[in-house]
Amino acid sequence: MYDRSIVGLSIETSESEEHATRLFKRIIRDLGVTSTIIHADNGNPMRGVTLAVFLDSLAIKRSHSLPRCSSDNVIIESWHKTLKSSVGRPDHFESLDDARTWYANFIHWYNTEHRHSAIGYVTPRTRHDGRDIQLFEKRNEVICAAVARTPLRWSGTPRLYTRIAQVRLNPPPQLSPIPDSCERPTEIVCHLS
Repeated sequence: MYDRSIVGLSIETSESEEHATRLFKRIIRDLGVTSTIIHADNGNPMRGVTLAVFLDSLAIKRSHSLPRCSSDNVIIESWHKTLKSSVGRPDHFESLDDARTWYANFIHWYNTEHRHSAIGYVTPRTRHDGRDIQLFEKRNEVICAAVARTPLRWSGTPRLYTRIAQVRLNPPPQLSPIPDSCERPTEIVCHLS
């Protein structure tokens, strides 16, 4: 989540907890890192015993999206939207190898060329490598110079870029303070559709 990188992918002919376990083993081996928590959907592969035993052996906790709640993992939903709206995305693949090749190329593009709004319009690789800080400094210099040259073109304070220190999956809502003249509600009712 920190840099929005896609760190692994597995394209198979079927879903299974064995495939999911192999994927996680490969990611951990290739990247040399483990997470403290894995957030996933409620599909059988992610809830399977094989994967659970493997993750438990590494002391990795599991978190799952709420059933039928696509907004519970907005980061992956955003990725799916980018994937589905990408130019050149085929309707179908002629073979498993074609699918694997296309997705590998897409992920390479996504990680190294796609500028992500949630991390300041830099690529995931730029953020991961720490080069976003220098990029933001240069970008801010250009913005400030433009404001100094033509202040009347700016209707307000220009947006300057800084590194987002913390990225969260589902951040708590930012609540406005309630003015003293308002009564605090005694009961909050949520209507789900």
